Amino acid sequence: SVFDGLSLYVAPIDKTKPSPVRQQTKLLRRSYNSKRLAYDWLHDLVFVSVSKGVEVFSINDTNNVYSYDVIRHNEIQGDVSVDPINGLLVWSQWSYNMVTNEHSGRIVRSNIDGSDIQVLTRAAKIPNTIAIDISEQIVYWIDTAVYTLNSMNYMSATDATVIMTSRNLFDASFSMDVFGDNIFWSNYENNAIHVTHRKGLNRTDRIVLVNAYTDIEGIKVLDRTRQTNGTNRCLGAKCTHICLPTKLDYRCVCSKNSNAFADICTDETPTSRPEVTTTPTTTTVPLIGNTDPIHSQIVDHSIHSNMANISHKLDTLINNTLFGPVMVPTESHNNHWIAVALVSIAINLILIAVFIYRKRKVPFSGNLWAKFRNDREEIYLNETSNDPDQL
Repeated sequence: SVFDGLSLYVAPIDKTKPSPVRQQTKLLRRSYNSKRLAYDWLHDLVFVSVSKGVEVFSINDTNNVYSYDVIRHNEIQGDVSVDPINGLLVWSQWSYNMVTNEHSGRIVRSNIDGSDIQVLTRAAKIPNTIAIDISEQIVYWIDTAVYTLNSMNYMSATDATVIMTSRNLFDASFSMDVFGDNIFWSNYENNAIHVTHRKGLNRTDRIVLVNAYTDIEGIKVLDRTRQTNGTNRCLGAKCTHICLPTKLDYRCVCSKNSNAFADICTDETPTSRPEVTTTPTTTTVPLIGNTDPIHSQIVDHSIHSNMANISHKLDTLINNTLFGPVMVPTESHNNHWIAVALVSIAINLILIAVFIYRKRKVPFSGNLWAKFRNDREEIYLNETSNDPDQL
């Protein structure tokens, strides 16, 4: 909202039907911009894509909206979808390599609480938008770098398929949804909503469903059959702030802005944090590094090892330069060369400052008498000469 700032809102779709809210309501104001979210109707959780991960909001109490960083990584966060029936999160993320000038993307899944993170596929560049079919357990995504519509089974990480390729249809795609046999997506350059059959094959006739005179961004297909009944794992849980389902169980976590609430959250303490274990499966789904369900750090050691070494070296150099060398005998020669470099830079800066000062102190004048002696004979230049070259 332009007037109220970057905020999370809720509003009834049909005011004539029962709803927990009767009018548009601002739940909370945030300091970042996000246009992608997913809703867990079984546990009243809203998952929002933020700059470096996914944040979850508990909205079962509109008076106190608790938030928690369920996913955190160091790449560009894309879209997010939630499967409340199976207790899974599916999202997209990608990175950019300035050396090779290439993007590297992936489709990732985890439990709703951020544990058991697994990469479904790395065969992506910029998976900008995704959507899932819960009944078929299929994830669809649009890659805006190679202009493709793709699909895969997000439970087994198999059956990867390229459904369609079209630059005109997918270059400026923003949002996507799946319902029945059709896939819907928005295109903000064409100002349109497109639809096609989800199987592709010979039934890939593109239909422009909606044309508008403005950008079309987020879209959502609404139908009562989409929110199927399931088990509320948090039913009866006595969590102070947020209850997050974990497969067949649940876990209580404290809101990251706990100080803003009157109630004191003691649900999550260092001694009660569960251990993360990855159970082997029959599928070849690669795991991402070292995962912690509390902070949900995504670290791909095979990709980021070189960057980590470079970052460590830069941090060491900056710390030694700003705060003085560390007295370690094996690194004394490195500190010596850093000191020599700093002294050399200081001397050059002093010489440059003196040169500039003298140039400003004695400006050249065309009326200045220039005298010099040559073989004991004095030669005087004409006072009226204004030629700098002659002087």
